[in-house]
Amino acid sequence: MDKLQFSGLPESIRFVILGSFNPGEPDMQSLSESHADELRQLYSTPKYQRFSQVRNFYDRPPNRFWGVMDRIHSPILYEKNGHGFKNPDGLKHFKGGDRLAVLDRQLDFCRTQGIFISDIVTAVSTTDFRGIYNNFSDTLVSKYSKEFNTDYLLDVLGANKTARLLLNVRESSSTPMINQHLARLRAAASGRCKEMPSTSGAAGRLYKDLVPEWKDALSLPAQFS
Repeated sequence: MDKLQFSGLPESIRFVILGSFNPGEPDMQSLSESHADELRQLYSTPKYQRFSQVRNFYDRPPNRFWGVMDRIHSPILYEKNGHGFKNPDGLKHFKGGDRLAVLDRQLDFCRTQGIFISDIVTAVSTTDFRGIYNNFSDTLVSKYSKEFNTDYLLDVLGANKTARLLLNVRESSSTPMINQHLARLRAAASGRCKEMPSTSGAAGRLYKDLVPEWKDALSLPAQFS
């Protein structure tokens, strides 16, 4: 799955929004034949085919992140139509919409608002495809973590010394590897780091609860209380 790519360090960043891991395509050459067969079976499932079309962070159907951003971006529209309204010209992709057009709107929104979105894990090493691709479990991601984005994110925070670090990922006793790297980033962003309510569909939070907290975080002064 495509991710945003940057050359050098982005500047004029106001917010660094951090998740855990956005699964991309496996290295087929490293797989045994039996594991390659298992992966091909997974490719044929409707869920994988639907999720593999995602072009950006947090844009799988159950995730509410871009829906939250759209409600913050266009509050009058949702005041008029309610939180359940599906905005065809908004920041979240819906079935039948133009994914690339939505991606362009998301990119423009991030550039305008100074939002930098990334994950802390950049690669995992596992043959447990169904665990990773079916449920995107942070427990498994932490267990199989191979490469981290921490050093680069520390550089981004260092180059943008007032940027606020908003964590859309949780520390847990079941994610020790992720916890270690989150601790480094928390320390680097001391006084400007905030743990946000998860926008994951699995978290089950409603827009009426998510929107106020994210709106508040995106408008707070540089130092969090």
